[in-house]
Amino acid sequence: MKYKWGVTMKRLIFPLLIMIVLLSACLSDERRIMIKRGELTEYEQKLNQLIGDQLLIYDIQHATDQVEAAIATIDYYEYGQYKDTVSNISISFSAEDLEESIRLVVLNQQMEDKEKWITAFLTKTAVVSNENERDLVGKEEVGQSTGVGGIVEPTPIQLNDKQVIGSIVRTSKGEMATMNHIESEADLKRATNYEQVFIISLELQ
Repeated sequence: MKYKWGVTMKRLIFPLLIMIVLLSACLSDERRIMIKRGELTEYEQKLNQLIGDQLLIYDIQHATDQVEAAIATIDYYEYGQYKDTVSNISISFSAEDLEESIRLVVLNQQMEDKEKWITAFLTKTAVVSNENERDLVGKEEVGQSTGVGGIVEPTPIQLNDKQVIGSIVRTSKGEMATMNHIESEADLKRATNYEQVFIISLELQ
């Protein structure tokens, strides 16, 4: 009887352990910090048509109290080579900020001889923005082909890891392929192998 009881218990414990592991995995996924492309209302879409050439919005969700700050960077590349940093903005979060999604906004306005980049973090309690103008005099003129790459589906984001979340490509090439995931130096090289490429990165700390 002891033998049978021991065998029975082993048979019961194994599926129970499997259920616990699966449940833990589900809870872990729910608690992951995620980033996704923000959705614009119809009003915001019409407003964007008036004020900007490119508007990218990202929502950071499920941020825990481990998240103290964030840094967003826009780096400029030509033919795969880093040239300069167009924008660098940081923000510190309060506990109240983390109760809701945190929004990151990237707006680009092109003018005749310059362009403006506006980057902003929007939280429950604050708005932190950064505005930079970039001189286009002497820059290589490119055609009308513009592509936007980067994350499409909700994507996990790790603490203390600078991750590429978006890109803007301008080219005169007949063909252009933007990448949704840029995770290695080789990926970055391929994604930036055009006349003008802007890489948007985010780091949570």
